[in-house]
Amino acid sequence: SKNTLFLLGDFLYYKGYCLEKLGQKKDGLRSYKKARTIFDIQKNENYAVSIQLIIDRLEKELAEND
Repeated sequence: SKNTLFLLGDFLYYKGYCLEKLGQKKDGLRSYKKARTIFDIQKNENYAVSIQLIIDRLEKELAEND
């Protein structure tokens, strides 16, 4: 009822975005995954699906670089 997760998902998404742009892709991926978890808890399907696409892309990039 107090909505204590308010904007936490958004924060974690933007943290992941910034880390990715700074070249810290593994850390960015962790933040994206945390954001997806928050959006799943909040039942925010639009953001959860969007972030899952980003996660899939980033995991593929990291796998290709290993």
